[in-house]
Amino acid sequence: MRRPALLGLAGLVLLAVCLIAGGWRGAAASYLAAWLVLLALPVGALPVVIVAERFGKRVRERGGVEMLAGLRRLTALMPVAAVLALPLLAAAPLLYPWVSAPARTPLAALWFTVPFFAARVIVYLAAWTWLALRFAKPFDAPGEGRTVPAVGLHAVIGTLFVTDVVASLDPRLDSTLLGLLVMTAWSGLAFAAAILLAWEEPEPVGRGRTAPGRGRLVPLVVLLALWAYLHFVQFLIVWSANLPPEVAWYFARGGWVGRALAIVAGAVVVLAGLATLRPGRPTTRILAGAALAIHALEMFWLVTPAVRDRFVLRPSDVREAGMSASGPSGLIPAILAGLTLRGSGLLNGRPPRPAANSQRDPNDPGHETRDVNVRNTVLVMAGLALTALAVVGTMVWLMGTFAASQRRALPALTPQQTTRLAPPPPNLQADPFADLDRERAATAAHLSGYGYRDESRTRARIPIGRAMDLIVGRSLEPAEPAAR
Repeated sequence: MRRPALLGLAGLVLLAVCLIAGGWRGAAASYLAAWLVLLALPVGALPVVIVAERFGKRVRERGGVEMLAGLRRLTALMPVAAVLALPLLAAAPLLYPWVSAPARTPLAALWFTVPFFAARVIVYLAAWTWLALRFAKPFDAPGEGRTVPAVGLHAVIGTLFVTDVVASLDPRLDSTLLGLLVMTAWSGLAFAAAILLAWEEPEPVGRGRTAPGRGRLVPLVVLLALWAYLHFVQFLIVWSANLPPEVAWYFARGGWVGRALAIVAGAVVVLAGLATLRPGRPTTRILAGAALAIHALEMFWLVTPAVRDRFVLRPSDVREAGMSASGPSGLIPAILAGLTLRGSGLLNGRPPRPAANSQRDPNDPGHETRDVNVRNTVLVMAGLALTALAVVGTMVWLMGTFAASQRRALPALTPQQTTRLAPPPPNLQADPFADLDRERAATAAHLSGYGYRDESRTRARIPIGRAMDLIVGRSLEPAEPAAR
């Protein structure tokens, strides 16, 4: 008990130093970022455990028993993460700008209030805790009745949680992808942590065997690729549309530290994809460690610029930070997470090595031999098509309804607004080619007809053809006067 007590005392001392040096708001931002890293371990592992529960037999046959056991150990941290959220609820007035800013809509005035915010966060964490406890142990038989609603509940809770806790810190970014992006990052972080904590599976034998490490590397690469794709799509939409608030949000997270993090993250994703060509256990562990560090720094990349308006690493951060990259207060969740891991047996030495699997059946083809269920596949595709049509139809109807309601709300136009006004001359030519044709016709009529050139009718004009006939053959010199 001496060692945990000393660690807890050290954490309290560092928290006091952070409060004195950086103030309450800086300490709260650092705590929030570090707490999100801790929360990512159980919450990120939860959907992987749920999906693996659906395909439990295949997971065991493909040598994923130890990984699944490691992910279940991570979900056991959910109650501790929920308890550590209490200081954040108390610090909400310091962190979130909507506490003092006027509400833009009546719904925002109700939604963004401190009591309702605290109640929603408690509900989110309670639902995640319930899911973690429900899937803490494997079921006797897989069942879609448990897994499908659980995945749906997790997706809804995660989207709302990220919107309330992370996105509302800096309202300049209005993105519907942020919830899915953060949940993907959490799952990648938890899976990378499970790779580092779990024992290696025995070498596969028999037909259909795969290279060592491939069973863990491929899911990690899929999570990293999906995470990178979501980041790229969100950045591309913001930059191509040139949205000033969203661009300012990215500029606040730029600088040399933000760019370096983006370059390193892209390099890790590319190297992870290349590693699938020649997988290996050491390579998988190295990439898992890199992914764990990148996703942990990403939480600080999301949170700290909302307070500092830029993503930087200060000397105090580098000197004092342990798990956190932006404040010594992040050591508090790190120490408590370490104590929890120690209590769960993860820091007392690795769990006992499992017994070696029996050799595979030489006649085992190494892949699924059952046919695809055509009926279920057709029903799923038809359901997706109908859902897409329903969504598009609903959107068209809503847009038409809103446009009609806006037109009805406008005041009626006055007669002065509806009267057609003709501007005073000179006006622009409506049809310059027709005007040119009329001018040419008038000139041709003037040259080919008879008429007087003045009002007193003392001078006349004749057609130009007749004048040429009269002139031809005559001298243009004036006649000399006759001699007298």
